Amino acid sequence: IIDDYTLFAQPKEIYTVKARTSGYIVSMDCAQIGRAAVESGAGRIRKTDPLDYAAGIIMKKRIGDAVVKDEPIAVIHSASVEKCRAAESFLQNAICIGAEKPAVEKPILLVT
Repeated sequence: IIDDYTLFAQPKEIYTVKARTSGYIVSMDCAQIGRAAVESGAGRIRKTDPLDYAAGIIMKKRIGDAVVKDEPIAVIHSASVEKCRAAESFLQNAICIGAEKPAVEKPILLVT
C-alpha cells in the first residue's frame, strides 16, 4: 500500500477550495477545520457515526503564506458534492486572509 496509494479507498468527489481574496493567511480556526473534516465524512460527531476512509482535507497553504484570489488553499475529498460544499463553508470561515504578512513563529521540533 505504501508503494501504491490506489489500493486505498478513493473519494468520489475532489473539490478545490479557492482563496476569496489576495493577501496572506493570517489565521486558521482549527475547530472549524475539524468541523469541515466531519462534514466531508472524515470525522464524526458521535462515536457511532460511520467514517469515510476516502474522505479528508489537504491543506495547500499555511499561516503566513501569500495567496492570490482564486488560488487553491485546500482540497476536499468526499463522497458527494454536497458534503464537499458543506466542508468548504466551514473552511472558508476558518481561514482568515489579511493584507499584511503575520509574524510566524517557528514550529517546535522535538528530538528524542
